[in-house]
Amino acid sequence: MDAFELTSEALEAEFQLFLLDQQAREVEAAFRWLQSRPSGGASVILYNCEDNEARLAEMLEQGADDYITVARGRELVARSCALLRRSEGRMAARRGLLELPPYRFDMVSKQAFIEDRRVVLTDKEFELSVFFFRNPGRLLSREKLLEVVWGSRLVAVSRTVDTHVSRIRRKLDIHPGRGFRLSASYGSGYRLEQVEDSSGTALAHPDLLPRKFSRSP
Repeated sequence: MDAFELTSEALEAEFQLFLLDQQAREVEAAFRWLQSRPSGGASVILYNCEDNEARLAEMLEQGADDYITVARGRELVARSCALLRRSEGRMAARRGLLELPPYRFDMVSKQAFIEDRRVVLTDKEFELSVFFFRNPGRLLSREKLLEVVWGSRLVAVSRTVDTHVSRIRRKLDIHPGRGFRLSASYGSGYRLEQVEDSSGTALAHPDLLPRKFSRSP
């Protein structure tokens, strides 16, 4: 579609991501319009980019989020999903939410959800869950968890952490099939990891797959 068709459709609905073919007609006009939108919330990936460092640098400086020199289907989907996860997190934070699909934590009501299903957690279980999901991939010691969640440095009660971790793992049904693993590093603490598939691509929730705008013939 050309720049006029793109802007007309974008006015009728809200989108999280636009994929712009840099070889398409009027792509720069469409890009400038997207960057001037009042909401300013949509991310932009350029693909089929020319090997022109100056031009790419200019469009990145103007607000493009990523680019791909040659559009390969799998790479395009993986980059789109990764960008959507980051932008979803920023938008959710502004709404008082922490979202790492399929998990969602409402910081105002202190409620946790797996997709649309509410999970009943105690206050401490909720705080501990939020701290893990705010620090994916980071090794968190029992002492640090006690300090942040319980306000205590007492190693004598560190078993409390183990009990609560076991509970949230069970209640939130955390396992690789949901894209996460909560594992113990004996003598060190716990780590919440995002699980990747065999290709090395982080597993993405199906709702995050992008809608692609095709190039005009």
